[in-house]
Amino acid sequence: MIHFEVKSKKLNLGKRKGQTVFYAKRKHYDRASLKEVENEIVYSTSLTHADVRAAISALSRFVLRALEEGRAVDLGELGSLRVTVPVRMVDKEEDVTLHTLRHPVVRFAPKADMRRSAQRVSIGVHNPKAKDAKPKTPQPGKPGGDSGQPGGGGVGI
Repeated sequence: MIHFEVKSKKLNLGKRKGQTVFYAKRKHYDRASLKEVENEIVYSTSLTHADVRAAISALSRFVLRALEEGRAVDLGELGSLRVTVPVRMVDKEEDVTLHTLRHPVVRFAPKADMRRSAQRVSIGVHNPKAKDAKPKTPQPGKPGGDSGQPGGGGVGI
């Protein structure tokens, strides 16, 4: 489950400058370690820890090299990685130069199964001051709604 808490911030720009606004911020970001990934692969296959570590290291080197060459990398059921270069729009054709390109960034495009996993994650906001602390009627396909999949949401902790 992903837990959120209420935070506040004073705005410095825009039409609401000086106003204090409130928002939900994730409390913690739990992460599966590389060791956990290795162990899961070792226990579900006939590979050894050394085999898994070597395969991950080789994959890492290959992905880095392919991205440096400007190639996209398909990671099967996970998705794909590619380098994108954001561009700046200009008024005249002759103004399009190397300087209109921004810094390249790596983008990950998850496959459908991974996107569906994100929709099934349980979420909740801890806000004792909330006006309506009762759960709302679940709506299919919405965060916290019942889409027929495990997970769903919750109002609080």
